[in-house]
Amino acid sequence: MTTSILVPLDESRYSHHAVEQALALASRTDTDVRLTGLHVVNVTRLRGRIFQDIVGLLGAEPMVVPERVEGHFVARGERLLARFSEQASAAGVDHTTVLDRGAVVSRIVHHAAGHDLVMMSAHGETEEEFPGQGGSTAERVVRNLVTDALVLSGDGEISRDVAIGFDGSAGSVLAMRAAAHMTHMTGGVIHVFHVAESAPSPDPLDEARRLLVALRATGHLNRVAGEPHEALPAAAAAAGCGTLALGYRGRSQLKDIFLGRTTEFLVGKVQLALLIAR
Repeated sequence: MTTSILVPLDESRYSHHAVEQALALASRTDTDVRLTGLHVVNVTRLRGRIFQDIVGLLGAEPMVVPERVEGHFVARGERLLARFSEQASAAGVDHTTVLDRGAVVSRIVHHAAGHDLVMMSAHGETEEEFPGQGGSTAERVVRNLVTDALVLSGDGEISRDVAIGFDGSAGSVLAMRAAAHMTHMTGGVIHVFHVAESAPSPDPLDEARRLLVALRATGHLNRVAGEPHEALPAAAAAAGCGTLALGYRGRSQLKDIFLGRTTEFLVGKVQLALLIAR
């Protein structure tokens, strides 16, 4: 079975790094991987549709601009995709490209529905031009996705091993499946972390052990104390894992909100790749 990965592109160095990591992942795995490079042009010229034109003229995406300006952004997107195609071909990676138009977040989410994984940087052109002000695009994409996402922070490489925060919830079970899929691709192991002062009953680590066997994954079980948004990144780093897998939702309705907020909080705030299962 082929794993399809969507890679959103822009001109930032963060995006270039995400492409490099996607190509490295696809090149070193024994499983079939197909990459799709996506660039969204978020400007348009006057179309004669009153509502869309007025909204765009007021600054919403896609923003209405003169035709020559639109042409500039389209040409830029075509160059980005051509470079992506050249890199993928040189690496011997199966790939395709898509140039789309519209609001960046909604178009990424739309295309993501047809893929197994979205692989993107936590930052982009805004962060590069205005440090400290970027990152909201990745957060909004993660919030609206119906598929898994691998969000990269910093310039680190994706590690073979994957750490996971596991509490026995449906979200953490999905994260375990995503982590198993990733380690099957990388040839690594899973480091399972349950954040608690002591073992509850039933113990989520018992369920984690059963899942590892069912998923034919190799793993280590650990319990750590502290707050999840602090304890999990620290535990992952200590285990030598460059990737931390999380479910977007937790065990209870109240905890659902908390874990969702925690996952969003970590996007772009830690020097780890976040594998976010949906």
